[in-house]
Amino acid sequence: ACSADGSSAFHACFSVQSRSVVPHGHAGVGRSTPSLQQMNVSILPPLQVENVLPYPLDVLLAPADATPDAMRVLRPCAHIAPGGSAAVALLPASASLLKLRLRIGGEAWGAPIAEYARSIPPAQPTTDGWRGNVISHVSLRDTHGRPAYVSVQRVAAGANRSVLSIQVEAPLWVINRSQLPLTYSARTPRF
Repeated sequence: ACSADGSSAFHACFSVQSRSVVPHGHAGVGRSTPSLQQMNVSILPPLQVENVLPYPLDVLLAPADATPDAMRVLRPCAHIAPGGSAAVALLPASASLLKLRLRIGGEAWGAPIAEYARSIPPAQPTTDGWRGNVISHVSLRDTHGRPAYVSVQRVAAGANRSVLSIQVEAPLWVINRSQLPLTYSARTPRF
């Protein structure tokens, strides 16, 4: 399925799990104990993002060859409030390689943190999926233009190639609401 203007295509990942269950009232162990097969079918989006930052987070899946000027006019595929999360199932339809980027303020996008490769029809079999590893740290610009170093943690959800579920957080975030300038430094402890 595609968006009305054809610029995005819907993607979903299916996970099928099966397990044997003993019907209620048939307790026991042995060959004569009846069992049923329970099937669980999960439909997952290819991208799930949780924002643990105190700022809204924008998510962009841009063609690998997109220039910074081109990325300024691209619309984010998700805008996530602080403490919120988003599932992204509409992916840009025009590129075979997409790069996942984040931002928390201004117009500049952070460095790519992951890549999604798409096979363009009529390619068979389809080889859509996330490639390689996810970058664990990225520097973004906050709403005042200052660098903000954030961590990106991969969360287990579906097959690694099919579903990318990440949590974006900062180990320490100082919000100064005192209306006074704040100067601080961080030192690495010596052992």
